[in-house]
Amino acid sequence: MKSETLFLSVNYMDRLLSLIDMERDKLQLVGITSILVASKHEELAPQSVHNLVIMTDNSYQHKQVLDMERELLTALDYSLTALTPLRALEMLRLQAVEDGIFPSDADDAVFTVGGQSIVVGEIVAMSSFLLELSLLEFAEVR
Repeated sequence: MKSETLFLSVNYMDRLLSLIDMERDKLQLVGITSILVASKHEELAPQSVHNLVIMTDNSYQHKQVLDMERELLTALDYSLTALTPLRALEMLRLQAVEDGIFPSDADDAVFTVGGQSIVVGEIVAMSSFLLELSLLEFAEVR
């Protein structure tokens, strides 16, 4: 699964839970359904319902996932495109290239700050890592 799929599924889940009340025992179902929809939106080979059901140790049935998918899409009014933190990072990187802060958009490009050489790819990788870590920090959720 691509990182963008993860961030998009968190976005779908967050938006859905802000719109409707969900029973605690359905949260895992909402999670795998969000992954399903996000992977259909982002991936060339999206997750299968069968694999997602197996991930839940068969806690849900195929039909329950499809019913929740319909509920999620209806609640979100089929508005699936969202600006995720990872997309924002990519936009900032491209802007840094355009503004001349980064010498090029190649990951192996090197630029100098305060006498130290820094590889663009390392900055992007570290930033992506920190964004993924922020998903684990409840204090960062607002």
